Amino acid sequence: MKRAIVLLAVGCLVAACGSVSERPRAQKLVYSPNGEPLNGGPLGRLTCREAMNAWFDRLASSGNTITHDAFMADAQRQFFTMDIDYNSALYSEELERYRAPYRVGLEPPDFGKKHEQSRERGPRAKQEEPSERLTAAIDPVMAADANNDFKVTPDEFRVHAETVFTDLDSHHKGTLSRDDVMVLCRGGER
Repeated sequence: MKRAIVLLAVGCLVAACGSVSERPRAQKLVYSPNGEPLNGGPLGRLTCREAMNAWFDRLASSGNTITHDAFMADAQRQFFTMDIDYNSALYSEELERYRAPYRVGLEPPDFGKKHEQSRERGPRAKQEEPSERLTAAIDPVMAADANNDFKVTPDEFRVHAETVFTDLDSHHKGTLSRDDVMVLCRGGER
């Protein structure tokens, strides 16, 4: 019996070592803080860290920080990119159509229960810390639906982007560092 357990343990170790040389791949679709798909489909199977680094590099001024203005301009650009029916409102069905090409080969995040919990309002709603809000499995776009009418307007998205920026700006400098953004990849690859 002990020999069988040892052989099983060695077998598992060998299997694990064999897969260590391969680059880890994301299993879930990764979104920017503004809801942009960063991997999957035409973008490839990037890990969360790879995808977030590429997004950071695209927005960072002088390569080391993202300014508030750059972040908000990205949020506005992303809203109108996702608004595929050009009606100045985002609906879940519209987001699903927009995201479909990126889901090829990747598993979509499970927004179900957490999204419903995010709709709680009033004195009984659980108050989350900024880091909990940022890493919870809540749809990064529909979380902006402040009045619970199942659509997101440009104004709601802008206000939500302001909140996300403030939550990410851990040092309250008015800019985002790479480390500030990488908190979104904590707890494993998403």
